[in-house]
Amino acid sequence: MKKLLLLLIAAICFTACSKDNEPKNESEKSKEVKELWITLTGIYSTTFYVANTDAVWYTETITFKPYKEPKIIMPPYTDQNGEVYAFGEADIKDSRFTSISGVQRCYYSLYLRLGKPTISFYQFADDNGDSWGREDCRSVEIIDASKFEMWSYGTSKTENAHTYKRQ
Repeated sequence: MKKLLLLLIAAICFTACSKDNEPKNESEKSKEVKELWITLTGIYSTTFYVANTDAVWYTETITFKPYKEPKIIMPPYTDQNGEVYAFGEADIKDSRFTSISGVQRCYYSLYLRLGKPTISFYQFADDNGDSWGREDCRSVEIIDASKFEMWSYGTSKTENAHTYKRQ
């Protein structure tokens, strides 16, 4: 009986220790999310045009500053059961609003939704790094190491994707 008990305890210890090095959430395990996380470093920008013309409507520049490993942030309102993993910080400069609100400081989280990579931005509420909980979710697809396409989540890529190029 003692041998059985010792074997049971050893098995529990072995399985408990083997999970210590596993990623903290499912998003970290995904090949697509890891590739996106590695690619999104530095400054990227795109230009939005007035529909069916060559007239510039506005530009958006995003500076991605990835973390060494994801960390949990706690936006006040979220659909992620209270746990959101920030993969880094992003400063978003939208030329329509720069003179009004400056640059948006955000956390960004990477997910697989319906098998496709997405990025969610959670804007800082203050200089302490607290988040408002407002989520700006976008679909994203890597083109190469210096370009990716991004569009509002839930909309058509064909009609809404914009190419962001590394500066």
